[in-house]
Amino acid sequence: MGIFNTIKKNILRDIKVELTEEFDRNFERKGFFTNRWSERKRQNVGTLLQATGTLRKSIRSKVENDSVVFNSSVPYALAHNTGYDIIQNIRPHTRQRKKDKKKYLVRAHTRKINMPQRQFIGNSHQVQSIVKNIVNENLQQIGTYITKKYK
Repeated sequence: MGIFNTIKKNILRDIKVELTEEFDRNFERKGFFTNRWSERKRQNVGTLLQATGTLRKSIRSKVENDSVVFNSSVPYALAHNTGYDIIQNIRPHTRQRKKDKKKYLVRAHTRKINMPQRQFIGNSHQVQSIVKNIVNENLQQIGTYITKKYK
C-alpha cells in the first residue's frame, strides 16, 4: 500500500500547485479562465479585483482528506466569487455640498446593490482537464518505473 499512498500524495500535491497557479492567473486574465469578468461601474480604482491585491494574496490551498481545498480569509471573497444581490438600508444623515458648503438632510431609504459574479476559484472544464492531465502524467511515470524495474 505504500506506493499507492505515495502516488496519491504526489497527484494531490501536483493538483494543489497547478491549480493554485491557475487561480492566481485568473487575476491577470481578469476572468475565470476564458470567461471574462464584467467591468465595474467606476473605472478609477486600480485593476479589476486588484485595487490593493489583498484578495489575490489571501488565496490559500491545502491537501485535506484526499482532496485539495482552496479558501480565502478575506470576508468579501465569497461575494466576488459567487456574486450577490443585497438590499441596504440607509439611515437618515446630513450631507454637505462641496461647491457651496450647504448642508442638506438625506432621508432614510433603501438601495439595491448588485455585485456581478467575478469567479476566480472553482470547478470548470479547464480545472477538470488540468486534473486529468496531472493524473495521466503521474500514471505514465509509474508505468515507466514499473517497466524499468521489472524488465
